[in-house]
Amino acid sequence: MISGERRFADGQGGGHLAALLGAMTGDGAVDPEAERQALAAFRAVRDAGALRARTRRRDDWRSRGADR
Repeated sequence: MISGERRFADGQGGGHLAALLGAMTGDGAVDPEAERQALAAFRAVRDAGALRARTRRRDDWRSRGADR
């Protein structure tokens, strides 16, 4: 057990959780066809004007000096 690592009820440490999450996310390989389809869908929505809504002031967390 690493110093400061917590043990869970099943007796496993945080390393076990990290291993499970890593297994769920896969090996990082990207399906080129799925990526192409996702990009095409985003561009279609963007070009249709759906992403032109202005951000409400209270939802904009950038500092006031940031380039807006």
